[in-house]
Amino acid sequence: MALACAMVGIWWIVAGDWTTQNFAGNWLALASGAGYGGVMVSLKMLREEDSAWLVALCHGTAGLILLPSVLTGPLSFGPLQWTLIVLLGVLQMGLPYVIFARSLRFVSTQEAALLTLIEPITNPVWVFLLWGETVTTSTWVGGAFIIGGLGLRYVWGMARPETPLVTADRRQSPAGP
Repeated sequence: MALACAMVGIWWIVAGDWTTQNFAGNWLALASGAGYGGVMVSLKMLREEDSAWLVALCHGTAGLILLPSVLTGPLSFGPLQWTLIVLLGVLQMGLPYVIFARSLRFVSTQEAALLTLIEPITNPVWVFLLWGETVTTSTWVGGAFIIGGLGLRYVWGMARPETPLVTADRRQSPAGP
């Protein structure tokens, strides 16, 4: 139910902004979301590997792939900018990804996907509160669906007994562990 609400919320946000001006951007955003889903599934499959190593490998590879574009682009970076880029890369991207990858050892991929939806919902709220920027109605409605789905998951989920996660290497027999 929570996943269905989240999908309706995302659809509502995207559909409300689906104009000819944002057409390519919306497709890129949807592709980005699908790619992120692939990252979650991949990290879940590799949950027994060292999280810090996986994140360093992924971010390092992405950095090397993008480096030629950065070095030949119209912008030039000084030592301060490079230092800030490295700090943001490690502290804002790397550390949260390590924590996220480690958490996938203990929660399902669906649970992780639902919890990470909190971040894109809070962005428009912070922009509205701190900068006074107008947030579209479709974003508020879609965000309400997502938050409602999360609320259903955790309120309804607390009333029902949890089903333990059973992995291929720790199968339980019908008689018990």
